[in-house]
Amino acid sequence: MYQFEGKPTDRIEAYQLLLAQAQALLEGETDFIANCANISSLLNLFVEKINWVGFYLKIICQIKCNTQ
Repeated sequence: MYQFEGKPTDRIEAYQLLLAQAQALLEGETDFIANCANISSLLNLFVEKINWVGFYLKIICQIKCNTQ
């Protein structure tokens, strides 16, 4: 299991670490929902004093009806 060691105190280093971790999580994973879940989890660990992290997705479905 992943152990979060904390983030650097320097803001630039902290965001560089966040970016590297996000890239590692996304590498090789093609499932969009899995990627959203993994990034949400990483942001929840990384961002202090936050009560919710997630994505709202707008999915458009087209239904073709044959009326004869």
